[in-house]
Amino acid sequence: MRPPRLCMTTEEICRAGREDGAADAPLTDEERIRLVALLGPYIRASLAKRAVQRSNAA
Repeated sequence: MRPPRLCMTTEEICRAGREDGAADAPLTDEERIRLVALLGPYIRASLAKRAVQRSNAA
C-alpha cells in the first residue's frame, strides 16, 4: 500500500483519484446499484436546486 499523499490543488486531487482508481477492478452490478441508491437523492436535489436557480434568473 502506498503512503498517503498531500494534494495541494484540485488538479492534483483529480490526478491522484485517477491514478488510484486505475488499478481497481470495474464496479459490479451490485456496487453500481448501491451507488445509485446512495447518491440518487443528492443528485436529484442538486438538479432540482439548479432548476430553481435558473428559473429565478429568467
